[in-house]
Amino acid sequence: MGFSKQVSILGCGWLGLPLAKAFLQQGYRVLGSTTTTSKANQLQALGIEPFVFAAEEVPAAFLQSPVFVVTITPQPEAVIQQLVAQIKKHPPQLLVVTSSTSVYPDVPNTVTEADAVHQENRSGIDLLALEQLYRQAFPQTASIVRLGGLFGPDRNPARFFKGRPVSNANQSVNMTHLDDAVQAIITLVNQQAGGKVYNAVSPEHPTREAFYTAAAEKAGFPKPQTSTNNMAGKVVSSAAIIRELNYTFIHPNPIAAL
Repeated sequence: MGFSKQVSILGCGWLGLPLAKAFLQQGYRVLGSTTTTSKANQLQALGIEPFVFAAEEVPAAFLQSPVFVVTITPQPEAVIQQLVAQIKKHPPQLLVVTSSTSVYPDVPNTVTEADAVHQENRSGIDLLALEQLYRQAFPQTASIVRLGGLFGPDRNPARFFKGRPVSNANQSVNMTHLDDAVQAIITLVNQQAGGKVYNAVSPEHPTREAFYTAAAEKAGFPKPQTSTNNMAGKVVSSAAIIRELNYTFIHPNPIAAL
């Protein structure tokens, strides 16, 4: 069953704003949220209907879209519980939530969507638990898009290691270019793929040394020092989104995308 081309995007930041622009280009009416009036003016100038609010207090009008996309940074579980309760008042036909491949353990093999585990990130947040709040509330309509290390315009990965060595240099990277993060979500929405979990990670996985050295060269930084260990890292598979949604990565090789 189809739905009208209207989407609400909770969080119009580094990912959410380009996503909003992409939806506009596809003919969608786009409602976008921000927490500042200055950003609201920017959204309005682009043709996005701006809403200024925090995640705990979503205006009723913002909940009226048949497609609802959540791109905000991970929040404490209590905040997401409040958000889910508000979305329940006007359940969308499709709810898309961005998450991270940090839900996977550091194991020396390839991991798929079924391999996520409960663990706290550096901010003390269990991303898998947050995903489950959405999926338990909307089992047929909530889809999760797990993104790798995000990079693209104004976000050169070399900045993470400027002035310090690249650790575990022989391990593989799991990166997602902004273009693919946006297009993966657009593809999922256009195919109305509710109730799914997909990794959206570049299918090629160079070593950390190769990737961050290339990123440093691109940014004009000195070549970073490296340190290695004997343990192989995880490789996140995007086979499911390629197979089920027929998704073709814009940037399959993250080094070439720098």
